[in-house]
Amino acid sequence: MYRTWRALRDTPLHPAPRSPQVVGRVAAGETVAALTGIVYARPVPVEVIHQHSDSNGVALAPGERFYLLDYVGEGVHRIWLNGAPRLLDALGLYWVDPESQRTDVSRFGSCDAPSPACWWRIAPDARQQRTEWWVELRRSDGIEGWSDRPEAFANKDACG
Repeated sequence: MYRTWRALRDTPLHPAPRSPQVVGRVAAGETVAALTGIVYARPVPVEVIHQHSDSNGVALAPGERFYLLDYVGEGVHRIWLNGAPRLLDALGLYWVDPESQRTDVSRFGSCDAPSPACWWRIAPDARQQRTEWWVELRRSDGIEGWSDRPEAFANKDACG
């Protein structure tokens, strides 16, 4: 949630996403206004191996393929399906490193027999997924910049 965030540790600010230049810093304990964000993701191809339906209205049949884009939070993932982004819950075996927010496909679980609990697998042509979340921040003195370290801030989700 883009609102007032509190820095958990010192964090550099950049003039634009993916810029190596530093235009300022947010000090640990400082509050900032989180204005907006952008996510860069390298999708991971996923194959459906058992019929699946979720609470977001996504119904998948064996043989279908979709792409993992990023983790939205609260058990929901953004996927690319049939040429459009969708939300998907109950992926279950998805793993995200909470410190870096990077997804590592080598950590995905696997199973031997398709079932309601084991309904997908990473496609054989999968590469490691990389997700970057850049957030535009404004300090109380008006200095604005971008950070790729959202894990360095508190109060960024609905739970606080």
